[in-house]
Amino acid sequence: MELNELRSEIDAVDSQIIAQLSKRASLVSAAGRLKKNEQGVRDPKRVEQIIEKVRAQAIKAGLAPELAEEVYRTIIGCFVRMELKAFDMAVTEGRMKGSAMNQSEFEISTDKKRLDFGVIHDFLSTRSYWANGISREVLKKSIGNAMCFGVYHQGKQVGFARVITDNATTAYIGDVFILESYRGRGLGKLLVKTIVGHPELQDLRLWLLGTKDAHGLYEKVGFKRTADTHAADRFMMLFDPDAYTRKTSH
Repeated sequence: MELNELRSEIDAVDSQIIAQLSKRASLVSAAGRLKKNEQGVRDPKRVEQIIEKVRAQAIKAGLAPELAEEVYRTIIGCFVRMELKAFDMAVTEGRMKGSAMNQSEFEISTDKKRLDFGVIHDFLSTRSYWANGISREVLKKSIGNAMCFGVYHQGKQVGFARVITDNATTAYIGDVFILESYRGRGLGKLLVKTIVGHPELQDLRLWLLGTKDAHGLYEKVGFKRTADTHAADRFMMLFDPDAYTRKTSH
């Protein structure tokens, strides 16, 4: 077969792939509008199930499973972002099932006197992946030396975030959470938008944060992954993942 003929075959295959991607995009967008929360959109367990099936199908088809996995992880990443947009639109339009409350019923305040320390410590120390095991003493000190944002519904605290900043050049957002029963209403996005829009935090040169699985949330507010910026190679860190548990054990 001549090169031109091979290229024609490749073009034909590409046309089939595009048609299937278009169909998948429609299905993904529809699914996004039915999901109850952003965690359901990302669903890492579902992603790994797909990858496992793809690798098995690749082997049967005589394709290197590593290649199939690399391609599909890229595809899934793109479609997750698309599904997040569909989910966000559904929330905005108020069409989500089981979402009786709207954002107007919630309040965000920086008044530390209103913070429910018990709620914050319970979530961070037992249900967060980043601060698991944090002691009450360490948490009190961290709150005392940071700008804190509490999310409230009818006086009850349902969310939290801290900002470590010099109020002039740099700010780090940490300990962001919304209680599980209040998720799926766009409160996480509302909280982050409130933080970056706060009058005391304007004209900063650099915003930083760390996340394991909420990249889509922060991307909606303008954050970029460091790998996608010119500053990616400039940042370094000292990280002690056992600091909280080690202090607790002493």
